Amino acid sequence: MRPAKKRTGKLVGGILIIACLILAFLGAALVITSNGMPAHIDEVRATELTDLYQSKYVTRSLEERAAAERDIAALRTSKWQRYNTGLSLCVIASVLLVAILRFRLWNILNLQDATTPSTRVGFLTLASVAWLALLPATLLQLEADYTQDDLTPTFDTGHGSFIIFGTQLILIGWLLILVIGRFILLRNKRLPANLWHWDPSRPRHRWLLGIFGLLTALLLIAAIWSAQNMPWTFPSLAVAIYLALSTRAALSTHT
Repeated sequence: MRPAKKRTGKLVGGILIIACLILAFLGAALVITSNGMPAHIDEVRATELTDLYQSKYVTRSLEERAAAERDIAALRTSKWQRYNTGLSLCVIASVLLVAILRFRLWNILNLQDATTPSTRVGFLTLASVAWLALLPATLLQLEADYTQDDLTPTFDTGHGSFIIFGTQLILIGWLLILVIGRFILLRNKRLPANLWHWDPSRPRHRWLLGIFGLLTALLLIAAIWSAQNMPWTFPSLAVAIYLALSTRAALSTHT
């Protein structure tokens, strides 16, 4: 590797690390300052309007509800917007810093040497952790949304339904991941493999590139959306992107 190219790689990697640290400190500052802010400019009035809204939620017409909602919304401060933005920045920065350590991106050129997990056990363990983490992440998000929403009726939290049905779906999905991963996708595969492994002489690789390229793109869109709307689920989606790329690479290295 030429010295100039190596210096450029380290420069870009250093900039990436500094950017992540700035995002983390900025996010932490926003979260900390939001904790000292009231949710409404007049909490007493907001509480009165919210209690009235809750008590008459069933009996009011849609127009009356909309008018009450506007009155409550007019009293809100930027507390929760600041908190959510800060949380998103902290989560994104944390995931990026882990990726920097995992792939040695203090020199950005090391990205070309990125590999899949070293073993099938490591691959499936990472997939399991990312998938199962969706359950507490979603519960945290539901709790945060309910805490911040002063318009949700107290009798309609949705937590119980998710705990009952969401847990079952997560467990069923986990079993499918283990079975499909171990006995279909990763069977007789050489690991670790270079994440960007590509053999243009094998037509099958074009299909793999198309299928997993589309999957990766969809996961990337979901990750971008989650970073803004459901930040607790962002780490799982970031890992899913890595595993989608790793699966394509593994399928390209049939023994």
